[in-house]
Amino acid sequence: MPDLSCTPNLEELVLSDCKNLVEAHESIAHHDKLQELNLRGCRKFDSFPDIPHKIEGLKKLSLQGTAIRELPTSIKNLVSLEKKMNLCNCKNLVGLPSSIYKLQSIELLELANCTNLIGFPKYEDSADPRMKNRLSNLLYLGLGGCNFSEIEFLENPSCCPLLRRLILVENNVTSLPTSIRKRDHLSILVVSYCHQLQELPELPPFLKHLFADNCKSLQKKLEIQHHFLLLSVEC
Repeated sequence: MPDLSCTPNLEELVLSDCKNLVEAHESIAHHDKLQELNLRGCRKFDSFPDIPHKIEGLKKLSLQGTAIRELPTSIKNLVSLEKKMNLCNCKNLVGLPSSIYKLQSIELLELANCTNLIGFPKYEDSADPRMKNRLSNLLYLGLGGCNFSEIEFLENPSCCPLLRRLILVENNVTSLPTSIRKRDHLSILVVSYCHQLQELPELPPFLKHLFADNCKSLQKKLEIQHHFLLLSVEC
């Protein structure tokens, strides 16, 4: 990517499907008026620049289908990111920085088919009273087709407190946090094809849609429970 410091009024930058783009020039971190950065399908792009100060303008970041392995800790400085951050199909993505919890305005986080992503960073309550909630406006979290074995970060209701849709299809989770029943805003939960899932906890009171088809371990356990129930009835 060339030096873009000569375009201070740039509001939208779309570089999707640039086959040879490897990294973004550091000047991108100094565009306060930039509202959208789209690098979708840049299959060789593997290095996101450091963001040394808060950027007030950027609202939408699309990195789906890139070769990025990680995000910089300074991703927290995208303070105005409010529409969505899309990282789906980032096959090389292996982790996320704990600073991602400080993105207070983001509404949609899409990580579908990040097959090397095995979990979120450890969630810890902040001592800063201004940070009572983390990812406080997140409504949609898409983790389908990742490699999660647990979702411990959602144990604490102060993490993603407004979450409405949680997509966990095709993951390796064996259970869901019991605290999920406290998520009063959650209306859609998808755990289909989670073959290791063995049981479901008490679910949120306002949940409208639960998709749990093709959960082999869960179905087997239910079949065994049903079998013993029938035996007890017959006796």
